[in-house]
Amino acid sequence: MSYIPEKPGTWFVHFSNEHVQRQITLRPSQMPQLMIAGRDDLQMCQLTLSETGLTSKNGAEITVEEFEKQWTAAGGDS
Repeated sequence: MSYIPEKPGTWFVHFSNEHVQRQITLRPSQMPQLMIAGRDDLQMCQLTLSETGLTSKNGAEITVEEFEKQWTAAGGDS
């Protein structure tokens, strides 16, 4: 069995403490995927913030304003 990587794209996540509240997945040639906890739980990342390893990756953090900008640009309600 061979490993086929996911299509390239960008992933933005709004965490509240350790848990994902909102998630944006952007892939070339696809509509943005906007997901909200409590509505789209089965499609969202199930890892906690600690489990993602993002806290130890330099440059992984974005501001609240940048997330909101991406969310709105992708069609999310502000």
